[in-house]
Amino acid sequence: MSVFYPLRRLIRLIFCTVLVSALFPFAYGSGELAAQGFQIFNDRNHPWINWNVSETDHFRIIYPDHLSGIDAWAASAAEVSYRVLSERLGIEFEKKVRIYLSDEDEINNGFAVPVGNGHTNIWVGVNDYAETWTGQEKWLRKVIAHELAHIAHFQATDTGLGLLNYLISDPVPRFWTEGLAQYLTEQWDSQRGDRWLRLAIFDDRPDYRNRDWLYNSRLLYAVGHSQVRYLAHSRGDSLLPTILSHRDSLGPFRTHDFVRSFEAVAGESWKDFEEEWRKHMNIYYNTLASRMERTDSLAAKPEFLPGQYYLDASWSPDQKMIAVLSIPSIQRPQRQLHLVENDSLRESRVIADGAIRPELAWRPDGKQLAYSRKNRDRRGSLVNDLYLYDLEEGQELRLTNGRRIAYPAWSPDGRRLAAIVNEKGTANILILDPESDRERYVTDYQGDVQLIHLAWNPVRNELVYHRFGPDGARHLVRRRPDGSGVRLIDPGEGGLDNRRPLISPDGNKIAFTSLRDQVPNLFINDLETGQTERITYLFTGGEGLDWIRDTEGEDKIAIRSGESKSREEIYLIPVTRRVEPARPNLPEAYAGWKTHTPPKQIPSRVEPDTSLIRSRRTYNSWNEITHVTSFGLPWIAGRDSYGLAGFSSWVEPLGKHGIAAGGILSAANPGESAGFVSYLNNQFYPSALLSVYRGPIPLRTYGGEYLIERRTGLDLTLQWPLNGLEAPFRDSWIITGFRIDNRDPWFYRGRTPEPPLTLPGSGTGMSFQVGWTLREQKPFYRNLLHPLDGYGLRINLKGRESLSGDGSASLTGDLHSYLTLPAFANHRLMLLARVQKQWGSPLVQDRLGFSRRDEIQLPLPPGLRSVYGIGRDRVRGYRTFLLTDRLLFLSAEYRVPLLPSLQTEILGLLRLGATSFVVFGDAGLTGSLYMADTLQPERRMLGFGSEIKNMMTVGPLSLIHSVGLAQPYDGLFSRDMEIYYRIRASVPF
Repeated sequence: MSVFYPLRRLIRLIFCTVLVSALFPFAYGSGELAAQGFQIFNDRNHPWINWNVSETDHFRIIYPDHLSGIDAWAASAAEVSYRVLSERLGIEFEKKVRIYLSDEDEINNGFAVPVGNGHTNIWVGVNDYAETWTGQEKWLRKVIAHELAHIAHFQATDTGLGLLNYLISDPVPRFWTEGLAQYLTEQWDSQRGDRWLRLAIFDDRPDYRNRDWLYNSRLLYAVGHSQVRYLAHSRGDSLLPTILSHRDSLGPFRTHDFVRSFEAVAGESWKDFEEEWRKHMNIYYNTLASRMERTDSLAAKPEFLPGQYYLDASWSPDQKMIAVLSIPSIQRPQRQLHLVENDSLRESRVIADGAIRPELAWRPDGKQLAYSRKNRDRRGSLVNDLYLYDLEEGQELRLTNGRRIAYPAWSPDGRRLAAIVNEKGTANILILDPESDRERYVTDYQGDVQLIHLAWNPVRNELVYHRFGPDGARHLVRRRPDGSGVRLIDPGEGGLDNRRPLISPDGNKIAFTSLRDQVPNLFINDLETGQTERITYLFTGGEGLDWIRDTEGEDKIAIRSGESKSREEIYLIPVTRRVEPARPNLPEAYAGWKTHTPPKQIPSRVEPDTSLIRSRRTYNSWNEITHVTSFGLPWIAGRDSYGLAGFSSWVEPLGKHGIAAGGILSAANPGESAGFVSYLNNQFYPSALLSVYRGPIPLRTYGGEYLIERRTGLDLTLQWPLNGLEAPFRDSWIITGFRIDNRDPWFYRGRTPEPPLTLPGSGTGMSFQVGWTLREQKPFYRNLLHPLDGYGLRINLKGRESLSGDGSASLTGDLHSYLTLPAFANHRLMLLARVQKQWGSPLVQDRLGFSRRDEIQLPLPPGLRSVYGIGRDRVRGYRTFLLTDRLLFLSAEYRVPLLPSLQTEILGLLRLGATSFVVFGDAGLTGSLYMADTLQPERRMLGFGSEIKNMMTVGPLSLIHSVGLAQPYDGLFSRDMEIYYRIRASVPF
């Protein structure tokens, strides 16, 4: 549940649109307008959804046809939350706030955006919520209240400046707004705070801003929540709305900045308060730690397994193999599934990666491993499906497509799989036959029921699982595969949150993880006697992953635990271990902040109330287009160059429409005015971008000069994602485009290239393009500068026909590919190849060729680039401008990471980050050359050199710039060495 990701995207959208439109007016920067609505996370349009609107006194609830009935639940949660938040923060909604609900993706999230009167987009019908969070509040109650707290926060700090206040101040720092929303709408609990904060405090590293922990995003919420709760406990709840209502003066304007407001209202510095909070948390948690166990009390050595952080580990039935789901490092936050030899060497290999979920299930014969992974279905939705890895064949098989299914568990005979399926927010257990695809349901739950953590007891032939019922009660349930014999393992303990049942080999005991300590700890239940005993009482917690019987016949449980942000460990502890908790009796002065609550709270449970709904109608996306930002500024660039510049943008919260317009009005010379209007449509499966523009296109080289073309025209571009080719970390799309424009070339400062180059042509023409791109890039925190792996293939065909009678017409084919290969340590070899061929008689500036200077290449999304640009390459070491009808370009770079950061910041806007060293070789081969309308012999070029690459951040835009030395092959080690500077992405597309 986040506000800042979409907010940062929105501000980035405005910055990039203005910047790119200034540099490349024909691109019109509306590509990021596609990243609105639910597309922020799923990158799909889902045009088949018919949307409806239900209105209450203060809200418009927008939802799909197939979720009919959810509006009554949402209306109740929203109106109840509004009444409490309005009273607590002293605000009233002047206009109705929009709440958008979708279940197209299994995403546990929602976000709020401070555009217009504010709106929130929420994914519903998610089964994973039962695992990700704890507590007894159901999803709609929790998420709607949380997101409305954000919108109330936006309105309480509104200054009338709109998004401009977010650029000149910091009104809602993320820790503060997330903490305030949690304090006002939730209780302090394990998953949303305690387990993350206590480990960070114990490790003496509570700073969530460092890239030093996989769970720093959770820590951010925990820090913010604890600070707000502690602030209210120690200074009083009345301080909170007073801080929000404080304003600073900025000339004739009023602004709100959190830190300045806090210091003015509280009469103390925020830094001093943070230090007081830190000391208080230290005393509280370290005192608590002294009463609980440490990992050294387990008397077990960590298992030697691949990874820095562990999500799951499962031993094969014969104990010869271990399946390990882990994350290699915080720098490479990708999930990898390993098969590890269970011997002293522990050799391993990666068999799968991507969004694989915990709960790996070995087939009883040990020949196959079942698991679930989130991937795209046939319609592009992000949902969970089942997969099998066959150890004998060494292949992965996808069992389901779009089934929304997870938590596999094998039958005792290994012929069937039980799993939990999510259907419109209701979870049920089914049993399927992987060979025949036949399935039958075991349960028939209705309504708001979530199920997680499924296990099959082979001895008693029972299914065991965690049920999160409509009343908020959580229980471990036993049930026979035919649906009969339902019993609770933990009757009457619905709030203890017992999870992840592990079955003993004899079937008589069940170990489980409980969050009753606000961290996970391990318990064991005897099915014969019903007695439950505690196995661990770890301060930072330990989660049970598997029950194994070692080679000596001793039963042990694999648990995941850790006391440092740096890494987690897996231990094997005997199931006979027992511990009695020493209940800590901490002074109220130090423990009171955890139980402190606002004077008025939102009820934990809300019931649907249709009487709150005043009207219903079909959703009209055109009526919901909302103003984002607009501004106009005077500009002056000289005595005869001045005027007014302006920009405006509008979006529809589902992302169906986006409008951006901008321009420069020249008062001195109206004929030199430039501008654009772009419209983005996401009502159909492909995204369609229509742009009308007039203005110059700068910074293209022609010969030794900069060529600028004044263009007036119209563009239509369609971007179509291909679901069938998507895989973990891989995406593919088709881009098609049509353009009519008039081109009038001129040179910067009036300079023209010297012969034998022909002057560029002008005229009106009609252009088209069709292209296909396939790209795979795994996550790495320095991917922009130094990607560790990945490949890409792009094929483009583009043509142009003259409409002004100059006889120009051409067709150009472009095949572009790259591949990153591993080398020593984190060194990498980057290979790039590009083949281009042109037919016909193009305008001279459109001919293929090699550039004399490096053309700027910004790391922008596809929709933000011009799909018609030539993008000439350069063989480093040569300062030669060549025009031809066919060429081959090859490049090899050996990249070595140098420094993690230059730790340099200039004026708070420009930052110099990580640095890499590169040794390279470039090769170019052309066909016959066009010089002064004559053909000359083909040219071969081969250059070598080295360069230093650095990641530079300007505002929200990051780019790669480099300084290099290069020489031609026939001039190696001579004194005539080229020194160059370039701005170019490390990955070409």
